[in-house]
Amino acid sequence: SGAKEYVIALRVEPSGTRGMPLPAADIVLDDEAPAWTPEMFARAVVKQGLPAPSTKTLLSLRIDTDVARRVIAGFIRGQLRQAGFGRAVLGLSGGIDSALVAFLVAEAIGAEHLLCLMLPYRTSSPASRADAEEVVARLGCASRLVEISPIVDGYFGTEAGGAVVPGAGGPEALAASALRRGNFMARARMMVLYDASVSWGGLVVGTGNKTESLIGYTTLFGDSACAFNPVGDLYKTQVRQ
Repeated sequence: SGAKEYVIALRVEPSGTRGMPLPAADIVLDDEAPAWTPEMFARAVVKQGLPAPSTKTLLSLRIDTDVARRVIAGFIRGQLRQAGFGRAVLGLSGGIDSALVAFLVAEAIGAEHLLCLMLPYRTSSPASRADAEEVVARLGCASRLVEISPIVDGYFGTEAGGAVVPGAGGPEALAASALRRGNFMARARMMVLYDASVSWGGLVVGTGNKTESLIGYTTLFGDSACAFNPVGDLYKTQVRQ
């Protein structure tokens, strides 16, 4: 596809682990853009020194958002009905993908049937948490804040004030790379989400887009785990539309 052709800014790690962003990652993954249109995408590509995408490529990225919303709403209701559920739960990061899914689910089944979990680590961006809280406030849905720091630090250990305290992973885990820790965090978040799905009585809804899946920017059994994914067939460029 045209989108996949130009989304070349990530190195895919083995075993389905999250790729590490390279300098041009903001072509598609910059969540600061107010609205990411195909034309903006084309300008960003050229700015990075890459060949300009063709008109055919740009047109292929356009979607009728009204039609897409109706189709996705029907898909959400159908998946829940098929599984015998009337509720849904998702992880709300403060990013555009999970925010969009939250609004789509609320639109499809009503905000009163949606539970959003905010799952920060101690070094997570306060701005992201604030954005997630804004989504909850606008939707009026149920929400919970679950700090995953004790889970993550309990395995990798901690280093604070000159004191080194190994975790369940042993002394070796203290030197774990950021990539390894990031994948662990993604899986810890999904563990919490699936536990909440039991107490809430709702299916876990995925929030990853197609661009991330195609380039391996995802974590197996982490953010890629879900009962169904309403935006799984949308490229990042289309999510912004």
